Amino acid sequence: MSNSTPPGWYPVPEAGPAGGAQERWWDGSAWTGELRPAAGASAPQIADAPTQAWDGAGLSSPPPGPGYGYPQQAPAYGYPQQPPAYGYPQQPYAPQPAPRKNNTGLIVGLAIAVIAAAVIGAAVWLGMESDGPSLSAPPPQSATSSAEPSPDRSQRPGTAPSATTKAPVRPDGTVKDTRHGWSVPLPSGWTSDDHDGSTTLYLATTPYSCTSEGGCVRGNFAIDSQASDGADAKSVAQEAMADFAPALFGDLVSHQELVSGTTTVAGVSGYAERWYVTPKEGAKGYVLVVAVPAQGGGFTVLVGSVDDHPDAPKPTVLDRIVQGIRATGNGAGV
Repeated sequence: MSNSTPPGWYPVPEAGPAGGAQERWWDGSAWTGELRPAAGASAPQIADAPTQAWDGAGLSSPPPGPGYGYPQQAPAYGYPQQPPAYGYPQQPYAPQPAPRKNNTGLIVGLAIAVIAAAVIGAAVWLGMESDGPSLSAPPPQSATSSAEPSPDRSQRPGTAPSATTKAPVRPDGTVKDTRHGWSVPLPSGWTSDDHDGSTTLYLATTPYSCTSEGGCVRGNFAIDSQASDGADAKSVAQEAMADFAPALFGDLVSHQELVSGTTTVAGVSGYAERWYVTPKEGAKGYVLVVAVPAQGGGFTVLVGSVDDHPDAPKPTVLDRIVQGIRATGNGAGV
């Protein structure tokens, strides 16, 4: 985005509370959250900050705030094809507070599940060798690997689990979340893998060799088994994102906030927060965190991520998983 346009009030597409035109303050490099009724038809139109409505199913338009506006070429679901194409200006990643107590178990559980899924994937790959495994056998590589090493996800905490379970897969191809009474869609190429008690299920795809002990995966999705405290779904999702993004990708250099807004999980309205992250090491990627009210009080947190890599699934798969969750009516109501 060009910085040639001077600061000032400029017309924006969304209507005000009474349906009238509005103007938003441009500080010279980014949109701010300040709005006011349009001063008149003579107000200049900013030329180098185009906008486009986000057409993701089940989500509202982006709320007013810093970074308002998307480029015309922005792809569906608010996910960019490459980092420079975002309408949201890149923001330096600020150090976040330590994970909240009620999220720590899920973060560690995700790390353990990632390692377990990668180890299983490596074992399957070795088992497919006709002559059996050998000490010199290479680690599992992605389908499009070349002579150049693939990006590595930074090392995750945790060790291999001593006792884990797998969420059962139904005959219709969905995964059973018995605690919440949900059926969760299992995308093609994904598996229901081992997880500990901090999650009700763990889905993963495309294990690969990386600097983390046990390996990494290109995509994963999990649901917290315990409810999180918070004032509302939005604040819970935003706070959880600050915990999960660095837990999944390692220390971050920067992050970009993508289109976020209301969504529905099994008929319950919640909030979805989306980031595109750039870690110090390894592949960049997308993180989705959703919070919905839990029947027993508090909020249930769902979290997923995919790498920004040719071997990884499209980030829209995370939205399809969330939007495909259905209530079965036989959960614990947490």
